[in-house]
Amino acid sequence: MGLALLPASASAQDGGQLPIDELFPPEARWLADCPPDEAFPEGHPPLYCLNVKAYDGDLKLGDTQATIDDPIEITVGISLDGTTPVIVMSDEEGEGGAGGPSEVRVPGGILGIPELDPLIEQDPLGVLSVTATPHLGKVDAAAEGGIGNSTHLERISLPLSIQLNNLLFGDRCSIGTPENPFVINLTTGTTEPPEGVEPLSGDEGVEQPQEDYYFGGDTDNFDPMSWRLGARSVDNTFAVPGANNCDTLRGLGLGGTPFASLVNLDSVINSQTGLPAPAGRNHMKISVDTAFADWDLARIARGDVPIEFFAWPVQFGDVEVGSQSEVETLTVRNVAEGPMSVPAEAGLDPDFADDDQFEVVEDRCAGQTIAPGEECGVDLRFTPSSAGQKRGRFLQDKTALAFRKKPFAVLGGFGVDP
Repeated sequence: MGLALLPASASAQDGGQLPIDELFPPEARWLADCPPDEAFPEGHPPLYCLNVKAYDGDLKLGDTQATIDDPIEITVGISLDGTTPVIVMSDEEGEGGAGGPSEVRVPGGILGIPELDPLIEQDPLGVLSVTATPHLGKVDAAAEGGIGNSTHLERISLPLSIQLNNLLFGDRCSIGTPENPFVINLTTGTTEPPEGVEPLSGDEGVEQPQEDYYFGGDTDNFDPMSWRLGARSVDNTFAVPGANNCDTLRGLGLGGTPFASLVNLDSVINSQTGLPAPAGRNHMKISVDTAFADWDLARIARGDVPIEFFAWPVQFGDVEVGSQSEVETLTVRNVAEGPMSVPAEAGLDPDFADDDQFEVVEDRCAGQTIAPGEECGVDLRFTPSSAGQKRGRFLQDKTALAFRKKPFAVLGGFGVDP
């Protein structure tokens, strides 16, 4: 049997595994960036995939302050060595996964005068402008209750080095190096900077309802995905080294001459930027969205495992207690090469959680034979009897014994008081 359970808006196609943009909603397509199984150390099989999206940031290094407008996305795989997380980056160079490094314009450019930015932007040769490219080392993290048990990342450690780019700087001008980075320890709590420096406080954000995916198999195997949105992570306890290896002649291709050291710009850059800077003179403040997923979902997203069928959870959102929701349609699509028979006994699970608060409005699947590439639909409605999160599921066979029950899809909604 091979079928996929998708929202009614998904388009049908002929047989075979569906592409990721149809298997997963937009907020979950980062799963395709999870590292492959073979990237994990021997004896430490992958358990979870973690996606961190940082945005709306403020970074101050010494006297230089810059905003982080473009989102930075990091996707890592997680295993465990006992209780210690083993974190594997998503790409071989350790640049942080799907987002990779991105250039940030340094205010004031080579002159160090932010007020001259309009002039610097008009420089056709780029001699006056300076950009900074962050290079991210191996990320570490700690979660409330342990990695995999919570979406609340209490700490995210970012080993950083920053390459400074300008026509005159050469290709080795940097603040820190990949071999010797400075480390920012972001926290959603309160920092402990040196005496005399005001602490910064973060925010845990809001955890979203967990969504459970089911893709078939011999057992009742759900694969959860959880989100936490709008956390604010901060740090002002890290020190930053000075710029190094910024040679004008090297930038002009003459770095091997005896006079290269005479035009070294390290001291000039450090004077303008206030580097090196001890702990307390630097800070990072940034908003963070995180998502955790069971590793099987990463395998599915990459096409590493065959799918018997796949379900997007059917979510009804917030509905007033005693009121009926709008009708949501669960679409069943056959993605196998042959016909698929849907059991006549398909229906809501009478023994699962809050199934009495969900109802089938119209079932156009039960007892039907679905041709390859064709689909059928089940219209569902949610009527909460009390406030709070409610969960149910739609089964292939609602009369099966408990240990033989196989779901088509998980249902979810939230009752709110009028």
